[in-house]
Amino acid sequence: MQIDVSSVLACWTLIFACIGFLIASYIYQKKKSKKKLICPIRTNCELVVNSSYSHIGPFSVEVIGISYYTVTLFLYSFISLFLTWNFLFKELLFIFAGFSVAFSLYLLFLQGFVIKQWCIWCISSAFISTIIFLLSYLHLFI
Repeated sequence: MQIDVSSVLACWTLIFACIGFLIASYIYQKKKSKKKLICPIRTNCELVVNSSYSHIGPFSVEVIGISYYTVTLFLYSFISLFLTWNFLFKELLFIFAGFSVAFSLYLLFLQGFVIKQWCIWCISSAFISTIIFLLSYLHLFI
């Protein structure tokens, strides 16, 4: 039996996109209901997610995250189920994931050097974006 590596990478990407979606949704629900985020490492997540940097124009950062993970889930699912993986799809998804990592690095910079506080949920989302980026990079060569 031969393993289709492209499908395995897509499957892992879907798993991480689901986790990222859940994290961004958790932050969104807590902010919307005005309930405090539970921070497992005892930093001030509230300060980070409610800072003036938590919005880009009219959009909150967690809604941008939810949107990114939703689009990633949809595209990987749609291509895997209905199309054939080709280099153009792989390249576009790699670029899309690259924007997410760049945005995550910007947000991490803000946490560390401007807000001077860390949010484990935000760091986790940045880590997941990085994993998706690396998976999409590997996907380019399959």
